[in-house]
Amino acid sequence: MVTEYEGILLVDPQLDEEGVNRIRELVEKAITDGNGEVGEWERWGRRKLAYKIKGKIEATYILLTFKGGEGIISELRKACGLAEEVLRSMFLRKS
Repeated sequence: MVTEYEGILLVDPQLDEEGVNRIRELVEKAITDGNGEVGEWERWGRRKLAYKIKGKIEATYILLTFKGGEGIISELRKACGLAEEVLRSMFLRKS
């Protein structure tokens, strides 16, 4: 069964465009490797955090949508956890 998901990534604000594109490729690879389908990718820009995460007071927010089956979220969490530039990530099933 294919489910629609939405995710938010908080990435290091010091990343340049090339760094953000590396994160995008990493996430898209995790989605496609899990037999998922990549949807939209929207960069919200730099925002102040409520509290420090990995010593940072700001982060670049990225919203993404995708479709996939069971197990795709665990693959994404693993991929994002290995990327030092990703400060936080959250993935939710769309209703």
